[in-house]
Amino acid sequence: MTFDLRREALLWTILLAPILYLMLVWGDLPERVPIHWNAAGEIDGWSSKKALPWMVGGLQVFLYLLMRLLPYIDPRASNLEASRSAYQKLRVVLGLLFGFIGFLMVHSALHQQLDLPGWLLPGLFFFFAAIGNYLVRLRSNYFVGIRTPWTLEYPENWERTHRFGGRLWFWGGLIGGILGFLLPAAYLKWMIILLLVLVFAPILYSFVLFKKGVGSKAATGQ
Repeated sequence: MTFDLRREALLWTILLAPILYLMLVWGDLPERVPIHWNAAGEIDGWSSKKALPWMVGGLQVFLYLLMRLLPYIDPRASNLEASRSAYQKLRVVLGLLFGFIGFLMVHSALHQQLDLPGWLLPGLFFFFAAIGNYLVRLRSNYFVGIRTPWTLEYPENWERTHRFGGRLWFWGGLIGGILGFLLPAAYLKWMIILLLVLVFAPILYSFVLFKKGVGSKAATGQ
């Protein structure tokens, strides 16, 4: 894929933002910071603040390098090239997602009374909506998208599953994100059920299409 300096500069800005925030507040952070929360939103895991640079910056750098590398190692790289616009926009959305998580990790270390799950879960839904918006335009590949044995084997299964999954993620993500901010914190754990539906429903849909013979060799006479 071609190298777009403006896009890469945007991605590096997203990558560096939570790292810069961590540097700015480093002196104010306690030596012991929270890294895990239970379903009730209570802190149940701690670590040294020295782990934060690796957890925040490491995730961002890994994602950036991985998404840059995939088009060069995917056996269906031509499909990624054909859906280049959607793929590059997904890179930005995923960068924002990891940046959002990194920012929350630093902010929750600085303000340990922060209800991190109460912010993280609704935020995840909105990112699902953003990803779903581009998922429908993504062509078959081995690394990005709803990759099941049936979508990878049959192009029609891929197209129909991603059309279904993209719409489900977009509308389900919007509804989940809005409800996540409106519902009392006690109800947020029930939103995990909706999150699981968004994850597993497209996989089930792909299997149902396969059982119906949609796009299969048997259905096409191959």
